[in-house]
Amino acid sequence: MGDRLGQGLALACLGHCLLVLLALPVLPAVAAVAEDPVAEALLFFTVFAVGLVAFLAGWQRHRRLCAAALAVPGLVLIGIALTAETALGRPEWDLPLTAVGGLVLLGAHGLNLRLCRNCRRCGAGRTLAEPDTNLGLVRKRENRIS
Repeated sequence: MGDRLGQGLALACLGHCLLVLLALPVLPAVAAVAEDPVAEALLFFTVFAVGLVAFLAGWQRHRRLCAAALAVPGLVLIGIALTAETALGRPEWDLPLTAVGGLVLLGAHGLNLRLCRNCRRCGAGRTLAEPDTNLGLVRKRENRIS
């Protein structure tokens, strides 16, 4: 669930940027609300928290860091975009950096989902509709000689 939520939030970042871009010339009042720095910071920290939970849970299942390693540049790009206007004096970098960062995060969550789905520790071939009954834990059989 964390990766699906993460993908949704990455798309929300993209949608937020597009809303600002499209609404700015047409509806200045909507653009002012969508461009609110508090709303942007809240969205960033929500994306960060959900990503942290999703990638840690994924790592606990499949023990591969490639999905989390892919997510780091995406989060960094979104973080830079958040501060592009104030820290860098480059407000025009906001949209492209957020878009690229959101797409990278979307791909990282997709990779994490695929790794979890194909994990041999958790039961290869299990579909998303089937619950993970052992929560990713594998019991070892003891070989007893009687």
